[in-house]
Amino acid sequence: MADLPIQLREAFEAFWKAVPKRPADRPGKARDEFGRLVKRGVDPQALVRAAGRYAADVRARSVDPQYIPLVGRWLREGGHEAFPDPVPAEEPAELTVDTSVTQAPVHTALVVAGMTDADHRSWIARCQLDVDRDRSALLVRAPSRFIADTIKERFVPVLKRAFSVREVQFISPRGGP
Repeated sequence: MADLPIQLREAFEAFWKAVPKRPADRPGKARDEFGRLVKRGVDPQALVRAAGRYAADVRARSVDPQYIPLVGRWLREGGHEAFPDPVPAEEPAELTVDTSVTQAPVHTALVVAGMTDADHRSWIARCQLDVDRDRSALLVRAPSRFIADTIKERFVPVLKRAFSVREVQFISPRGGP
């Protein structure tokens, strides 16, 4: 069992503190495997972070300590690779929508505002939409009370964004607005 270089001792101590272990586990073989992995190019801080994610997983699943592998074996068999650093989230790309002549401007406005194509086809495409003259309200003429009620419940915020209106009014058969 060789000692770790001085620059790795602090990282190994943080790793040993973070990693879940069996009650009888000792640091000797784990220290050797830790040093071997770092020598192969694995970032020691990535091993510390993987140990923390592994510990969180063991706690979340309430794993009995007798079923936790010895730390040296966990490292040797690549257990740390199952708990990699998360990939940083990319900035969302600017939303682009096909605005070719084959696509209706109302559909485009709704998709840009956040409506799915399926929701548009299922609910909105069945209605007549009219914006009033001062652009303060959108009038939705629905073919049934059910469709009007569903659009009220699910899509009013999207309709307001798409048409830049303050309110949405509904007209449906049998009973009016």
